[in-house]
Amino acid sequence: FVKDTSKLTHTQEVQRLYRASLRLVKSWAIGVDVFEFEADNIRARFEATRQETNKYRIEEMMVSARKELAEKSHPSPYILPWLPGGSMYMRNSPPPPEAVYPGQGEIS
Repeated sequence: FVKDTSKLTHTQEVQRLYRASLRLVKSWAIGVDVFEFEADNIRARFEATRQETNKYRIEEMMVSARKELAEKSHPSPYILPWLPGGSMYMRNSPPPPEAVYPGQGEIS
């Protein structure tokens, strides 16, 4: 039997939501101190609902959290410089082969 991996577990969904929240705060924060303060607030919000057992209430909280994340999305999110869309992505083109392998392209 092969396990269906297309559906995430609840733990994985919460972890992804938490990480997305932190990435969003990183886009909005103007300094490390602001980021750390807001990250602590986010962690406290997640911890406050950790013991919830009512599956309908949990699903309602997940939907509202995703909605809040979408509403507060940054118009120009922070992208690591070397990733696609970053400021350094493809900045330096690769050197020509004759510079890397001298003497390989010459005819004798």
